[in-house]
Amino acid sequence: MTSASGATPLVGRDTSLAVIATFLEEVATSGAHLVVSGDPGIGKTSLLQASRDRATTAGIRVFAADAAQFDTRSSFGALRELLEPLWGYVAHLDAVHGGTLETGLAGALGPPLRRGALGHAVLALLRQVAADGPVLLVLDDAQWVDPDTCDVVAFVARRLVGLRAGLLSATRFGSGSPLEDESLRHHRLAPLGEEESAILLDSAFPRLPAQVRERVLLEADGNPLALLELPHVLDTSSIGRSPAKEPSAPAVLRLFGPRIRALPDRTREFLLLHALEGSGDLGLLAKGAEEPLGLSAPAENAGLVLVDEAAGRLRFRHPLVTTTVVELATEEERLRAHARIAQALQRSPERRAWHLAAATSEPDETVATELELQFRDSSARGDVAGGLRLLQRAAELSPEPSERARRQVMGAFIEADVTGDLRSAARTLLDADDVASTGTQSLPATLAATYVLLNSECEVDTAHRLLREAINRHPGRDDPTDGVLEHALHSLLMMSWFGGRPAQWSPFLEAVERLGPGCPPLVDLVHRAFGDASHQGASALPLLTEVLRHVDAERDPLRITRIALACVYTDRMGECRQALRRVVDSGYDGGAVALSINALVSSCVDDWLTGQWDEALELVAEGVRLCEQHGYRRYSVILAGYIDQLVRVARGDQEGGLRAAEEMAEWAEERGAGLTRSFAEHLFTLRSISLGDYETAYGHVTRIAPAGELAAYNPHALWVLFDLVESAMATGRAGAARQHVAAMREHRIDRISPRLRMVADGCAALASTGEEASNLFERALATPDGRRWPFDRARIQLAYGEHLHRCNDPAARAWLTEATTTFGRLGARPWEARAAKVLRASGTSVSPRVVTSQSGADVLSPREREIADLAAQGLSNREIGERLYLSHRSVGAALYRMFPKLGITTRAALAAALERLDQPDADG
Repeated sequence: MTSASGATPLVGRDTSLAVIATFLEEVATSGAHLVVSGDPGIGKTSLLQASRDRATTAGIRVFAADAAQFDTRSSFGALRELLEPLWGYVAHLDAVHGGTLETGLAGALGPPLRRGALGHAVLALLRQVAADGPVLLVLDDAQWVDPDTCDVVAFVARRLVGLRAGLLSATRFGSGSPLEDESLRHHRLAPLGEEESAILLDSAFPRLPAQVRERVLLEADGNPLALLELPHVLDTSSIGRSPAKEPSAPAVLRLFGPRIRALPDRTREFLLLHALEGSGDLGLLAKGAEEPLGLSAPAENAGLVLVDEAAGRLRFRHPLVTTTVVELATEEERLRAHARIAQALQRSPERRAWHLAAATSEPDETVATELELQFRDSSARGDVAGGLRLLQRAAELSPEPSERARRQVMGAFIEADVTGDLRSAARTLLDADDVASTGTQSLPATLAATYVLLNSECEVDTAHRLLREAINRHPGRDDPTDGVLEHALHSLLMMSWFGGRPAQWSPFLEAVERLGPGCPPLVDLVHRAFGDASHQGASALPLLTEVLRHVDAERDPLRITRIALACVYTDRMGECRQALRRVVDSGYDGGAVALSINALVSSCVDDWLTGQWDEALELVAEGVRLCEQHGYRRYSVILAGYIDQLVRVARGDQEGGLRAAEEMAEWAEERGAGLTRSFAEHLFTLRSISLGDYETAYGHVTRIAPAGELAAYNPHALWVLFDLVESAMATGRAGAARQHVAAMREHRIDRISPRLRMVADGCAALASTGEEASNLFERALATPDGRRWPFDRARIQLAYGEHLHRCNDPAARAWLTEATTTFGRLGARPWEARAAKVLRASGTSVSPRVVTSQSGADVLSPREREIADLAAQGLSNREIGERLYLSHRSVGAALYRMFPKLGITTRAALAAALERLDQPDADG
C-alpha cells in the first residue's frame, strides 16, 4: 500500500485507510471533517498524503497547507496560505462575507476582526467553491498553526455538513491545539504492531544484521519514523548492551542530531535561517553571491531536507528536523538568524517586526516603535488580537518607563474592551502603575480601569467619578473625532444609566454639549433612544431606522451591540437579532467576550418582551456561564437576577422571585446601582400582581416612577406602565391612574413603538369607563403587530374581558378565552388561572390548562414558526441555527417545545402539522 506519489509504504494502516475512505465519501456527498492525531513520527503526514492522492483520484479538488513551527505569530497566516488558491471565488460572495475575508486575509482596512465572523465567511467561501464540485482542505502539523487559524478551522469543521466540503488536519497528540477538542471527529494513529514493524523495517533494510534489527525494533517501539531512521544513526558498538543503560529520551527525538552536527557550519546556519523563517523560499535568505543550492546540498545528501529546484523551495523532511536544528543552535546564533530574517522581510512588515523582536534581547525603542506601528496596522485591518500581542511585546522592549506604561495601558484597554479579560486588564494596569504612575492617569487608562470596576466589582459611583474627571482632563475632550473620547462617552452614558439617578447624567450631558452638533452619531442615538427614551426616543427613530436598515451587513460587533441598545426601549430588537447572534458566536470563538455577553442580554430582553421565554432562559444560562468564566458580575446580575426572574415570577415562582428581588435591592444599595433597585422593584411589582396584592404592587411600582410622572432619564418606567395603572385602579386610585395616562399622552409614548401604543391605549382603557373604555380596548387590541408582544396583549385582553363581564356583555368570553390560551402557552400560570376564573364566571366551562380556541399565530411564536418551517424543509438543527444565527441547542429546544403544541412527535410530521395549523385561518 503506497501513495500514488511514491511515498513511504503505509504498512499496517488498513484501518486508517478505511477511515479515510469513509471520510472522503462523506466529503463528496455531504461534507465532513476529520482530525488525525498521534505522536511525532507516527505517520500522520504520510496518511495525509495518501488521503490527498485518494481524494484526487475520486475527483475531489485538494488544497493543502503546512504549518511552520517557528513562524506562528502572524494571525491567520496558515489560513491565508490554505485559502489562497480559492481567492478567485471571493468576488462572488456577498459584501459581508467577502469584506470579512478581505479584512482578515488580504490586509484590507476594517473593524475589529472576530474569529466567528471569519469562520462564517470561510463557510460561505467553501459553499461557493463546492458548487463546482467537492473540495478538500488539508492542514498538516496543526499543533504549530497560529492560534487564530486553528480556532477558525475548528469553527468551520463543526459546520461542514451539507457543503460537500471537507477539512482534514493532523496534529500532534497532547499538543493542546483547539483541534483536539472532543467535539471534533478524531482518528488517532497508534504505533505499529510487532509484525507490521518488522515488515516495514525489512522492506527498507533487507540486509540489516540481526542484532541491529532487534535493537531497532526494540527502540523504535512501533514508530515508523524511528524504524526508518534508527538504522542510519544507531551506534553499532553499543549493540548488545542493555537498553536500560541507553539515554532515556525516546529514540524518535534523537534521530537527527548526529547528522545535523556533522554538517558544515554554513549549512547549519542556512538550515537555522529556514527553520526560523518557515516559508521555504530559497531565494529570500540568499546572501550576496552565495548559492542556496550549494549550501543546502549537504543537508539534502544527509536526508534532512528536500529541495525543489524548479520552484526554488526547501522543505524539511520531518518537523523533528526543524526542531532539532533550532535546539542545537546557541542563543547567539538564533538572535543573529532572526536579525537576518528581519532584514530580508522588508515587504512583510508584521513578520519583520516579530523577527526584530525575537532578535532583540535588551530593551530597544526602535524595535518597540516598529512593533507599535504594526499593532496599529493590524488593528486597522481588524486583527485586534494579533495587534495586542505586538503591543504587549512593544511594552516589554520599551526602555523608557513612561513609554512602557503607555503601551501597557493601551493593551489593558484592549483587554477590557475587546478580549473580555478583565483580570488580565487589571493586572496590566497595576503593572503599568508600578512602572510609571503618570501613565495611568490618562483617559485610556481610566477608561480601562473603570470598565473593570463597573463590570467586575460593579462600583458604579467610583467608576463614574473617575471617568468624568478623566474626560475633563483629556486634551481631546472638545474633539468629536477623538476615538478614545467616543468610547469614554459611551461608557459614561452606560454608567449614568446603571446608576439610575438623574443627577448622574449631568457630566455626560456637559461633555456632549461641548461637542455640539459634532457629537458622534452613535453616541447621540444611544443617548436619546436608550438613555432618555421616554422624552427623546421618538425623535431618535429616523436615525435608528436608517441605522437598522444596514445592521445585517454590519461587521463591527461594537457597533452592533450599541445599535441594539438603542432598540431596548424602542422595541426594535427583533431587527438586529441576526447581527446579535453573530456577536454571540464570536464570543464563543475567541472574539470579544464582553460584547458577546452584552449581545446575549439584548437578545434576552427581546425574548422577554416577545414571549419567547424558554429561549430567554436558555440564553440567560449561556450568558451566566460566560459571566462566571470571565468575571462579569454586572451582566450576571442583569441576566440571572433580573431577566431570568421576570420569567419565573410570571410563571408563578413567587418565593424565588421574592428572594431574588430582596437580594437585588440589597446589592444595589451597597454599590450605588440605582437601576438595579428598579429591577428589584419591578420583580416585587410583578410578584404582587400575580398574587392579587395590588396595594403592595402599587407601592413598589411607584418607586420606579411616581404616578403621573415620566421623568427624563428614567427609561425603565416604560416597562411598568400597565403595572402602575392596573394597580392604581385596583386600589381605588383612579385619579393617579388618569394622571399617569395623561403623562403618557404628554410625552407621546405612543409614537415610540407599536407595543407602547398598544400599552398606552390599554392603560387609557383601564382608567376609563363605559363605552369609552370599550373603544380604547378595541383600539389597543387592533394595534398592528400587537401579537408580537403576547404577554402585554394578553393582559389587555384579560382586562377587557373583565370589563365586558362586569357589563354582562357576552363578548367577554372570546377575549377571555384568547387570553387564557396565550397565558397557558407562555406558562404564565397566575394570569392563566385569573383569566379562566372570570371565564367560568361568565358561564363558560373551561379548565385553565385546556386550550379551547387557537389560531396558528397563537400556537407558535414568530421565531418558532420560522424554525418549524425550516425544519419541515429538511434542514438540520445546525443548518437552521446558521440560517437564523441561533445556537443548534436553541433550535433543538425550540422544536422540543413545539411538538406537543402541534400534537406531533417527529420532524417528519411537521409539514402536515403546519398545514393543519394554517387551515383555520384560511377558512376564516
